[in-house]
Amino acid sequence: VTIFREPPGGFSVHTHLAAPDSLGLFHKAVIMSGAYPFALPQPTLAEAEAANTAAMESDCPSPQTIECLREQPVGAILNAQTAAYPAGIVPPVDGHVLPTSVQAALTSGSYNQVPVMQGNTHDEWRLFVAEAEITTGTPLSAAAYRPTVEATLGGSAMADVAEAAHPVANYPSPSDPLGAFGTDLVFACTGRVSNRLQANAGATVYAYEFNDASAPAVLPGGDALSFPMGAGHTSGLQYL
Repeated sequence: VTIFREPPGGFSVHTHLAAPDSLGLFHKAVIMSGAYPFALPQPTLAEAEAANTAAMESDCPSPQTIECLREQPVGAILNAQTAAYPAGIVPPVDGHVLPTSVQAALTSGSYNQVPVMQGNTHDEWRLFVAEAEITTGTPLSAAAYRPTVEATLGGSAMADVAEAAHPVANYPSPSDPLGAFGTDLVFACTGRVSNRLQANAGATVYAYEFNDASAPAVLPGGDALSFPMGAGHTSGLQYL
């Protein structure tokens, strides 16, 4: 049995690697662009419960009941999910399914060691830059580069790193360095950390990069962008 997924399922594969109850249920794993939560803290069970309760407070005031939650339309649940997990759902360290964080499990070597193939697309973050341009109808300007990094990728300190590593002047448009920095920070570096931790634990790890710059656009309107999508996030799924 080989399990494989692409985000957010890529981190679900990581979770199965770290979950004791998944031992022996699979023999190999493929993780596609799925180490991004290494850039985020995994919440505790209490933190996750508090976030969920707060997100549903307007629809189901305290004390919340299962009957009220079941009466909510799908849209309300999805909006609450986005409010609770703006960067995407990350499984909590609940003490049972996950006794420790995934990164801690890989670091210690106490996880379900199976052969793993893990990688990313070359231009992961360009998908999210493209979504913003399509939503606003306006390409990113040079003046907006730093504020956008601050707002979406970690504040002033990360903006300093972005301006040093990927200065706007070195690229055809500000969207290109934003895509490059987001790819490095959220996907490529976290994927390499995961690969190295598993390799250090003695596991067999195969790394890949999907880099078809001419992959068909995965967004409606993607062909009309002010910058090339390249091998953006999810572009490898069409080849799977």
